[in-house]
Amino acid sequence: MFKVYWFGMPFVYQLVMRMISVMKHSEVTHRFREVRNASLSNIRIRMKTIISFLVVFYSNLFTCLLAQNGDRNRDSETCGIYMNSSDFRNSKISLAFNCKSSGKIKLHDFFAGKYVDVITNGTKTRLNKDSIYGYHTCKNEDYRFYKSHDEEFRILENKGIVIYKSFVNVSSPDKKFSHLALTYFFSKTTNSDILPLTILNLKRAYPDNIKFHDMLDREFAGGEPLSAYSSSDKMYKVNYLFSHSINPSIKQIP
Repeated sequence: MFKVYWFGMPFVYQLVMRMISVMKHSEVTHRFREVRNASLSNIRIRMKTIISFLVVFYSNLFTCLLAQNGDRNRDSETCGIYMNSSDFRNSKISLAFNCKSSGKIKLHDFFAGKYVDVITNGTKTRLNKDSIYGYHTCKNEDYRFYKSHDEEFRILENKGIVIYKSFVNVSSPDKKFSHLALTYFFSKTTNSDILPLTILNLKRAYPDNIKFHDMLDREFAGGEPLSAYSSSDKMYKVNYLFSHSINPSIKQIP
């Protein structure tokens, strides 16, 4: 009996060790699957973000070249760079070239480049994005660079309040997906901070203009977006309200 027990111990020991090994292997396999699934999920998110980014990238790439084909409504046939906010306000364009020429503005958005290349008459000039204000396109559109070198905001209007729009990366509630969404912004001046266009931000930007606060609450109580444009007044409604709040002689919106 003692011999059977003695010679049976190695077998039991090996059996137990084999079971432990299988259990450990199962845990490792399960962990590997979790890591693999998480990695695949991250890859899907990144791919969706990249695809969305490419849409914006190719819409902006060689922006000034877009005006070389077809009819376009524009006030100017000139494309170029705004060196500072004063240049923008005074419509002073540097490194300008005719839109029908071979000139180019390369934004290098795809790799979040910190610089732009302006090619005029076969000569390339490289500028850091954080050293210039923005650029003017042959589609008569103005863009402003802001803080991060890969942030571009299209300037829609400069009438009291500066109105912008840009595409912003938005994640789903579960953080599994993301997409680029068109979002509106504003700034008090052409060179002040850019903020999301919300009633709260507008009130904070103009804390002493109580009349403006009341007009915002009244006019947008029905859920109309703050990006609403008044065709009859030829300006964004937010700007019309702001102008009326500081100049009561302007007729009110019916």
